[in-house]
Amino acid sequence: MVAIVSTTLVSMSEFGAWLQRELDRRELRPADFARRADVNPSMVTRWMHGTTPSPESCELIADVFGVNPDMVLTLAGHRPNIEDLDPDDPVVELQALVRRIQWQHHQPELKMIRAQLEMLRTEDRERRHMLVDAARAAGRFDPFEEPSTPLDDRRV
Repeated sequence: MVAIVSTTLVSMSEFGAWLQRELDRRELRPADFARRADVNPSMVTRWMHGTTPSPESCELIADVFGVNPDMVLTLAGHRPNIEDLDPDDPVVELQALVRRIQWQHHQPELKMIRAQLEMLRTEDRERRHMLVDAARAAGRFDPFEEPSTPLDDRRV
């Protein structure tokens, strides 16, 4: 069992509240989580009540929840909050998954994923072009107006 402890305290409204929400969301009891993380259940309780998990524990927490470790480290106060990471953002979730894979062992899969992402990017670009063309046809297109959706490759 791993017991990595930090005595730094943070407010319950931050990390502890987040941990409780994640446990509730996954219908996990603290003891279930402790078993999955291979930590003492009392450690989970301490995290929930203000003890800051160490960076190593944050990695364990991220692994068990399948979330971005950077987000957990930021919530625990180990990293500055440079950007607000939304745990429900699918991009954040995908980035966390991508970081956990040893890509040198998965080159063929990586090529397929790149091709799929490029296809999605092309579809999105075409969809944006269609919206611009429709707005032009309706007389509502202003090339100097800030678009609500980024038009990185728009035809003007």
